[in-house]
Amino acid sequence: MKKIIKCTGLLLIFALFSGLFSGCTADTSYALTSEGTKYPAGPYSFYVHYYRDTWEAQLYSYKGSGFAENTDMEVDKNGTKLHDYIVNQAKDQYLSYLLICKKFEEFGLTLSEEEKTAINDSFQKNYIDAYGEERIAEMCNTIGITQEEFKEILSVTYKQEKLIDYYFGEGGSMEVPESELLSKYEESYARFKYLVFYTKDTSGNSYTLEQQNAVYAKAQEAYAKLQAGESIETLIPQYSEDYKSYPENATDAQKKQLDQQNAEMVEDGVIADKNGVFNKEVYDYYGYKLDSTLISKIFELQQGEYAFVELSDSFWIVQKYSATEKENYFADKKTDVFDEITADDIQNLYNEWREAFPHEFNEKTIEKLDPRGMSVLFLTEDELKQLLPKTENNGSSGQ
Repeated sequence: MKKIIKCTGLLLIFALFSGLFSGCTADTSYALTSEGTKYPAGPYSFYVHYYRDTWEAQLYSYKGSGFAENTDMEVDKNGTKLHDYIVNQAKDQYLSYLLICKKFEEFGLTLSEEEKTAINDSFQKNYIDAYGEERIAEMCNTIGITQEEFKEILSVTYKQEKLIDYYFGEGGSMEVPESELLSKYEESYARFKYLVFYTKDTSGNSYTLEQQNAVYAKAQEAYAKLQAGESIETLIPQYSEDYKSYPENATDAQKKQLDQQNAEMVEDGVIADKNGVFNKEVYDYYGYKLDSTLISKIFELQQGEYAFVELSDSFWIVQKYSATEKENYFADKKTDVFDEITADDIQNLYNEWREAFPHEFNEKTIEKLDPRGMSVLFLTEDELKQLLPKTENNGSSGQ
């Protein structure tokens, strides 16, 4: 009987402590609450991993080391450390995701079958085909989402476009007419063709004075030919260092890609805005844009005029062309122009939505999903190696 009592007592004590410990276990299945509603942590986890890996790629590309070695690096004027900055990025993106989905439903908007197909195709091409079924399953397990939830996160881009069109598209309360878009494009963008001659190697080391003089002489030779009446289209293949020849053992696909790039350089040139941004995706991901001295000179030129521009790492010969010569020039930049025109209004709308959405982040979930405790998810070791700054030991690339 005493044994039974003792066992019962032990069980009661065990049950008591189990209850205490279970009561202390934090619920990290949600990342945010608003007016009693808990919103799942999966999308927030996705964004933390995404921004962590984005920084990983950028750091490898520019510094040759990854997130783990730079987690305490200060990334803004307020001294915010990288790991905290990533958390702030993920919080902002997660909140945007929730607000977009909320407003999309509130306004009774829907995705078309074509848009749903595009999302499925994008997931298949950019994730399943790129990573493989097994790795995608591992990714989803690590993030804490299903594949359908993964696609739902991807769909937010389409929902955002629908919301913007709801306000700013034809018939919207803040409609932006086509004429305004074209006028802004003509004012803010310039098209030019160019030759470039570099005075630094691919590792960023300056050439010797003798080598720089040789580069300058070559650039002046090409410029003299342009002044004498030769077309820049003829000179680009002869002189410009951005006009590439086939690398050794190039595949047919690589040759085709180079042929296309070279043809576009000669026929179309480059279209850039006043900040020097010629490709929004490249700028958003790598921060790369044209030098301010160069872009200022281009905007000073009249159509058909040319100039010789000396920079700290290169010499440029540029000639200005019509930015509306082909319809696709404007069409290709229309989204960027639209974004520029509507940016302030969209931000004001977002601020209104945010103020009307009282919320509180689940700090236990934020702590659990600390980027410092994460490994690379969206990148492979081989992909990271390709991002390393080029040196004599790991190969070289064109400027």
